[in-house]
Amino acid sequence: MKSWKKKNNYNFNIVFQRRKKSYKKFNDKIRLFINKSLNAQTEFERRKYSLERICDEIGTRLILILGKNDTHEAVEMCYRVLNEVNYFFTVKKGYIPINAEPLSDLGFKHEEYPDVIIPTDEEASIPNGLDFKVKDYYKTPKKHSYQSLHIAYSSSLYGLPFEIQIRTMATHTRVEYETSMHYFHDESRYPERILLDRPNINIFGYEYIQKDDSSYIVEDLIGLEKSIDPFNII
Repeated sequence: MKSWKKKNNYNFNIVFQRRKKSYKKFNDKIRLFINKSLNAQTEFERRKYSLERICDEIGTRLILILGKNDTHEAVEMCYRVLNEVNYFFTVKKGYIPINAEPLSDLGFKHEEYPDVIIPTDEEASIPNGLDFKVKDYYKTPKKHSYQSLHIAYSSSLYGLPFEIQIRTMATHTRVEYETSMHYFHDESRYPERILLDRPNINIFGYEYIQKDDSSYIVEDLIGLEKSIDPFNII
């Protein structure tokens, strides 16, 4: 990315965050796909929710530092980064982009989130043939305004798929730290998700701390219910 930025005279920074989906959320997603597949009315619907299409257990998030507020120019840059990322993994590394999972939690209403930037067709430039490999939540935000670009790859050498997420810092701040958004997302997508009995969990690396005001703190270093950097565990 450094040489690409230098070649194009881009002077913004990109933060890389490695992540592994928590055991709980990964389990919830597997249960959801199994349930959708078992209740599918058509072969197309069954294949749509094949477990093979789950490819976001591990991944890297690219966050573009382009200002405190999103603009059309900043969102368009996410697509330029996506194209460079795809060039790197396919041409230079020989990885194969995977067909995207179905978009989820749709039903976004712009009037409820007027500050959310929706790119035009010209700004949301994805090469022909790659569009069905990309989960484009910038063009089609989730119901509660979640936005990001997701693309996953597999390697014939290593086999394990991984996902790349691309978003601006302004988008990241909005979607990661509005806690109600995560709550509504989990409530709507995983209505039968597993509930943890936190006080009685006895696993090294996981601590539940009850505070005097009836609130609590969870320290989760192993990724039981929070995403972690898998390379920080040795």
